[in-house]
Amino acid sequence: ARANQPMAEHSANDDTQAIEDPSKEDVLAAIKKGYLSEVQRNKKWSTDRDVILQAVMKYGGMLQYASEELRADREIVLEAIKHHGHALQWASQELRADKDVVLSAATRSPIFALEYASFELQADQEVVTKCAL
Repeated sequence: ARANQPMAEHSANDDTQAIEDPSKEDVLAAIKKGYLSEVQRNKKWSTDRDVILQAVMKYGGMLQYASEELRADREIVLEAIKHHGHALQWASQELRADKDVVLSAATRSPIFALEYASFELQADQEVVTKCAL
């Protein structure tokens, strides 16, 4: 690994040149430039709220790499579904049963919002109507 170069200078697919143990600052800088591979590759970032929040702001599907605790974090989940509607599938059961969260997902991906909502919300008239529009 070329430890003297910032992680962000490497492509997301260039695992051989990534910094072996990047700092949080390196990871956040890389995320801002669109490089998400370190979050995908290294589980230690799954519990770091700042890293996961920045990652889901770049691509909502990064919620799948978050810890269970962060998948239950309302702010993180809302941010994820704002950028990627079907990120609801990786949200906690509690948030998949939260009407406001599901309705937010429905504005982005109505079919996925209905599919990943709790059973109770799949039968909710307001949710069904929003997802049908």
